[in-house]
Amino acid sequence: MNLTCYFLFTCFSFLFAAQVINLPTIQNVNLEEFPYQAQIVTSEETACSAIIISRNYIMTPATCIAESSSVKVYVGTKTKAKHLSKNILNTYGYNSSNFLFNGDDNTFWNFKYDIALIRIPQPLEFSAVIQKAKIKWDDVLLKENSMLQVSGWSNSDATFDLKKMEVKLAPEILCDYCYNAGETQKIISCFKQPGSNYLDYFGNIVELNGNVLGYLIPGSNGGICSKLVPFLNIANFAHWVETQTGIRTNTYDIDIKLNNIV
Repeated sequence: MNLTCYFLFTCFSFLFAAQVINLPTIQNVNLEEFPYQAQIVTSEETACSAIIISRNYIMTPATCIAESSSVKVYVGTKTKAKHLSKNILNTYGYNSSNFLFNGDDNTFWNFKYDIALIRIPQPLEFSAVIQKAKIKWDDVLLKENSMLQVSGWSNSDATFDLKKMEVKLAPEILCDYCYNAGETQKIISCFKQPGSNYLDYFGNIVELNGNVLGYLIPGSNGGICSKLVPFLNIANFAHWVETQTGIRTNTYDIDIKLNNIV
């Protein structure tokens, strides 16, 4: 079967499956299960999910904070930020001098550069509900129909608490067609659109076996691509994160150095 036939067969199969897919169960969860989840509210009142990657840095989509002069960061709470008391503990305010972008004013509006860091000058105090994420910085082999987990807060849901649901990884060939344009570096992966009530809160986190893979980015509304929900593979930005923060993202390199010392 040549590539064109395979693509058409995959599209047909995927579209057929999309018509009969069962909507996933969305569950309320405790923050102890996702202690790396943070929320950001910008000076323009835009709200986004974020990832605690160390005591001093939080990761979030660049497009969330790009035009903001300041943000409030909420950690250690499972309640949606807009429903919290303004005086709640573990709320921190930062201005744009603490924002780090992967690129200039033009590039980070491209979803393939949609990553930013917020520097936390006063280190976070870790606890059962405030922890750094486990991130698999090297390449992750994702197989079609692998079960992933999405966690975050939903705009379309009436309740206020942190939620999770399971989703299936979409065929790579379709995701590449919609978002990677045939590039060898798979910056974008996708899962199958599970229905209109999926966790739609911008920046929700995607996990596999306890490891954070990335976060949701805005998708396409057209054709086959509307059946896919894209997320940014943050492992592609390991070198940039390490350069900006000093956080070691290459565990293999660390092992070599330890062995040399011994």
